[in-house]
Amino acid sequence: MPAPDLTARQLGALLDGGQRISAGLRAVGYRGILSADAVVTPEGDVLFTEYNGRATGSTHIYEIVGKRVVGPGFGTDRILLERVWPKHWQVPSFTAALTRLRDSGHAYDPETRRGAIILAAYHPGRKGVMLCFADDTVEAALHREELVARLFTP
Repeated sequence: MPAPDLTARQLGALLDGGQRISAGLRAVGYRGILSADAVVTPEGDVLFTEYNGRATGSTHIYEIVGKRVVGPGFGTDRILLERVWPKHWQVPSFTAALTRLRDSGHAYDPETRRGAIILAAYHPGRKGVMLCFADDTVEAALHREELVARLFTP
């Protein structure tokens, strides 16, 4: 987050559509969180598929990790790449996951505002943790993900 490959026209359409949905809901009295989903068609058009007047699966990423952990500049000088239960990644505990990230230098560093952030408690059924990578670019986040995968792949 944010979506890095949007053209200026697509970003404008996304923002305009979000504002129009919000204005309509405000006009009928809604006050609260609004999460809108949109897709970009193969032709490059932005289409809204739904909206939810509640916290959704990504709310914690931009509200907590983006705004509170990564801080000012989130979305402009830092992107977030969320990974939910990557296949074949395993770790025996939360402590082991955190230790591996710290020892490898991939744990989130508040000074540089880069690194891997553990998003949720250890899940014994999945033998892992959910991660979010904060970095300068999508390419840098994907590279870090590749390096971290080696720490969690048996």
